[in-house]
Amino acid sequence: MDRVPCGPVRRVIRRFTLGSGELKRPTDRVQMVARFVVVLAVVLAPLPAAVAVGTTTARLQAQATQQAAERHRADAVLLDAADTATGSTTADTVSGTTSGAGAAVVVAVRATWRTAAGAAREGTVLAAPGTPAGAVVQIWLGPAGTPVAPPLTRGEVAGMATIAGVLVLMGLPLAAWALYAALVVALDAHRARGWAQEWAAVEPRWGTRLT
Repeated sequence: MDRVPCGPVRRVIRRFTLGSGELKRPTDRVQMVARFVVVLAVVLAPLPAAVAVGTTTARLQAQATQQAAERHRADAVLLDAADTATGSTTADTVSGTTSGAGAAVVVAVRATWRTAAGAAREGTVLAAPGTPAGAVVQIWLGPAGTPVAPPLTRGEVAGMATIAGVLVLMGLPLAAWALYAALVVALDAHRARGWAQEWAAVEPRWGTRLT
């Protein structure tokens, strides 16, 4: 014989399922099913999140491997001194060079470098403020011999994959809850219209009896 739930548990279940019996309306059943969908979205969210982490990791690792094969380091010689008056930015927002400043503020400076084929090139690279003209900074070059961002590292791949997983883990339940909230608003409006129509049909007869 199945154990009958205690009073508080039964009340919680009935409240979650919006009651039972003949008074339960079709809209109540629709809302009950929607509530189960929200619960499933919360419970099952780790599964698509894990898939997102795996697929993002595989895609970024393939991208990092391709970048490592196509890009190489080179030395660039500054033609001008790195002056903050020419405008500054951060090293992680502009592709091209990797100076000792890391993610510190850097400035764009004219420089020369040689490609893998030995051809001389001139363009703009990034250097730490105050770096004198003639100084050498390391840059990454792409297949065309122009400055590009460094290849993705393992840490960057792992970080971006984790972000993708967290977005799915949090986004799926939030999206389900938002859809549920919109559905409840629509159902409440439908129930209100139904109640108004029923009252409009009953009220004249009740008013006649009371007079």
